[in-house]
Amino acid sequence: MAFRIVASLNIGRLIIVDELGTNIHPNIVKSIIRIFQNPKTNPKNAQLILTSHDNTLQRNNLLRRDQIWFTQKRDDQSTELYPLTDFHVRNDLAIDKAYLDGRFGAVPFLPSEEEMILQGDE
Repeated sequence: MAFRIVASLNIGRLIIVDELGTNIHPNIVKSIIRIFQNPKTNPKNAQLILTSHDNTLQRNNLLRRDQIWFTQKRDDQSTELYPLTDFHVRNDLAIDKAYLDGRFGAVPFLPSEEEMILQGDE
């Protein structure tokens, strides 16, 4: 992955990474994001598009609100994609906590323990 990142920065190219951070320390992931956001380390305007289940990336203004997008599974099993900017949130809101509370959708709705036990009997 390091080669792809460096090559992207050197050429000014788009890099897409699915589940960035799966096998990388969270501090390294944050550093990678900062490298792409800093004009000094990214003078050719390379772009990074990533997916992640790491909601800590939503903290401390690491990403702008227009850079955070959510996906929500629909009843027909298709997926809806929508930005955080669709929501009117206060500037001091802890986005990561609000996300986990389900304020933006995009969180799984799991059956209760009782429902899971009953489903196991079927």
